[in-house]
Amino acid sequence: MGLTSLFLLTTAAATLSGFLFPITRMRLGQVVGIASLIVLAPTLLALYGHHLVGPSRTLYAVGATITLYLNVLILVGQIFAKTPALREIAPTQTALPFLMTQRVVMAAFPVMTTLAALRFQPETDAPIPTRLFAECISD
Repeated sequence: MGLTSLFLLTTAAATLSGFLFPITRMRLGQVVGIASLIVLAPTLLALYGHHLVGPSRTLYAVGATITLYLNVLILVGQIFAKTPALREIAPTQTALPFLMTQRVVMAAFPVMTTLAALRFQPETDAPIPTRLFAECISD
């Protein structure tokens, strides 16, 4: 099993396991979990169903990066909730240190998603403007 399969398998397992507990009310974790499953479905189809041929490469790159973002979104929340020093400086999710951290993550992932979509293309399939842009930003 490669790292890609391991990432997708553990993401799916972690997301699905969140729904095994009794749900008394909908929380952010469940909403993000549902969004993650919605994004994982076409990502898995692109990888295993279409074997990353043609446009499925871009779909996979974007889907995998969005899935990673959703994992990091929950990770940041958990780190602030479970780490005493961080909980002290940001006791709520509306505290400035927490919001700043989430904003940095939010700002980084659109850039990473765009780069992943542009760079995860076979040279022969990528249109010339895409290749030129990818070459310009890689220098």
